Amino acid sequence: MKSFFLLLATTILLTASCRDNADLSPNRACGVRDPLDNLPWLKAQMDDFRQKKQEGVVTVTAYEYKGQQYIVVTPLYLSCYFCVVHTCDGTRFDPGTMTTAQRELVEAISREGKSTRLWPRS
Repeated sequence: MKSFFLLLATTILLTASCRDNADLSPNRACGVRDPLDNLPWLKAQMDDFRQKKQEGVVTVTAYEYKGQQYIVVTPLYLSCYFCVVHTCDGTRFDPGTMTTAQRELVEAISREGKSTRLWPRS
């Protein structure tokens, strides 16, 4: 299982760096401006990271795939990059209980989705 996530993370890192991100904005995701502050579930997660003084070791990336947007919150101390995927309403795809269809969706998002980094801000 760890090797699957390691392979997935490597694939994401290599392909994400080659994307044209012109259609996405770091200031808008999931239909709201400033998603870090205006998506309640994401704001709560970021507030928790800030309270624990861990905001420096987390990245937040918005992905768009087939017209749907997803948010990937990655504490850098995790052993996998794409294992904390959320829908816009905050529903998390839990890697331990993902269905085959969800796993295939996560892989497709990582390979083919357009991305933009929300955190850390540039």
